[in-house]
Amino acid sequence: AAAAAETATANAPTPPPTPLPTATPTATPMPTETPTPTDTPTDTPTPTPTPTETPLPTPTPTDTPTPDATATAAVLETSVAATIAARDAELTAIAATATANAPTPTPDLTATAAVYATIVAATVEARDAIATSVAATATANAPTPTPTNTATPTPTPTATPTFTPTPCLGDTVLVRGRCATFTPTPTRTNTPRPTSTNTPRPTSTFTPTPRPVPTNTPTSVPIGLLNTLTGHSARIWSVQWSPDGRTLASASDDTSVRTWSASNCAPELTMWEHGVQVASVTWSPDGRYLASGSDDQTVRVWDARSGEHLRTLQGHTDEVEGIAWSPDGRYLATGSDDASIRIWDTSSWSTVQTLWGHGDTVVEVAWSPDSRRLVSGSDDSTVRVWDVGSGQQVNSISVAPAEVEGVAWSPNGQYIAAGMSQSFAQVWTADGGFVVRMDHPKTLRSVAFSPDSRYLATGCGDNNVRIWNLQGTLLHTLSGHSGAVRSVSYAPGGGRLASGAEDATIKLWSVP
Repeated sequence: AAAAAETATANAPTPPPTPLPTATPTATPMPTETPTPTDTPTDTPTPTPTPTETPLPTPTPTDTPTPDATATAAVLETSVAATIAARDAELTAIAATATANAPTPTPDLTATAAVYATIVAATVEARDAIATSVAATATANAPTPTPTNTATPTPTPTATPTFTPTPCLGDTVLVRGRCATFTPTPTRTNTPRPTSTNTPRPTSTFTPTPRPVPTNTPTSVPIGLLNTLTGHSARIWSVQWSPDGRTLASASDDTSVRTWSASNCAPELTMWEHGVQVASVTWSPDGRYLASGSDDQTVRVWDARSGEHLRTLQGHTDEVEGIAWSPDGRYLATGSDDASIRIWDTSSWSTVQTLWGHGDTVVEVAWSPDSRRLVSGSDDSTVRVWDVGSGQQVNSISVAPAEVEGVAWSPNGQYIAAGMSQSFAQVWTADGGFVVRMDHPKTLRSVAFSPDSRYLATGCGDNNVRIWNLQGTLLHTLSGHSGAVRSVSYAPGGGRLASGAEDATIKLWSVP
């Protein structure tokens, strides 16, 4: 096969090109002929071994670039293309001779073909580099394409300046597709690099982003029932959390007051007996004392730690329905079926104010956060606001014909709320401006604001507890009681709600 190749080469009718091993040196000097502002004219053109190439006239250096660089690039391209075409023809003849004399391919022919393919690919890359260099020089030095130099002689090539490369080996598979279409090498090699290097970076930087989301999830406890406390034998009128949120107190028609551990949901202290039905219970702000109001017209004060009965307060002439300790601890307010409200000084346990104005039972009372005002709800269909220091009524809101079943003052001091017998709750600003109404299927028995003042809990005669926002949107309905819900109370830290009902049970809920 080698002898046949040599014979074919010797007898080839076309002028033989420079031997393949020296093909690369032939193309290498070409970039030195690129016209640049720093080139100096030479008298002797560079000899070129390829018969098809002619020496390029040396351009006269000028300060203003001209289109000669483009023409020179075209000449160079034509020379390189001619060289490659001649070599392609030689390779084709050698391959044809080898194929004719060796019907069975051998590993030697495959290796030779691989060498040829490598040489051709290198030549194409050299041509690409020359063309790219010439084009870059022309572009950098000629921002304005208008020709200004007419002294430089220019050839008249038939080829246009546009690159239309000649295929390296036609259909020859030895080239492995590298010369099928001319595409500048820098474009092909640089394109994937930003993709490969930048692709993992966004992935690594964004991977930790979702991690804060699961960390917040545990703080949002699922809404629902946590536990049910049993022990009372009759309906429960009132439930209240201790200031530290560890203990729950309840008052029942079974004549007792009980406290419960919030941690294990078991009775913490021996139940305290009034001897008659107990309608309401409240904690002192320091959590040391409990006060309860009952149907025997009295108020009793207890030591919450020891269970000792400390004092009995007398003054009302009818059943005591509502009771509330002031946030500053100085006063205790009580509402009665005798239509009066009494303010007790907790240092002397004497009555310092008796507030008159309601025309019927005062069902419930609640303090403002600053302990200066008191809101009360009555069966006379009014909600009233009082200035405790002066004993004067500040505001009166009529909800006729409904009767008021429960009242609350928001912890931020901005709102008051009331639950009505005619199946709705209503919220006002502290000075009496209407905010929102929340309709229910049955009588509202109790209302309570969340510690952050964002939500209102309502206890309803349909045995359900509901959670609302202050725009009037119902967020959650908590079902589980088998009797009307008489009292609801938020734990001071939020997240938990206690409800007492006519089914004699207390339920603890996870809530917003």
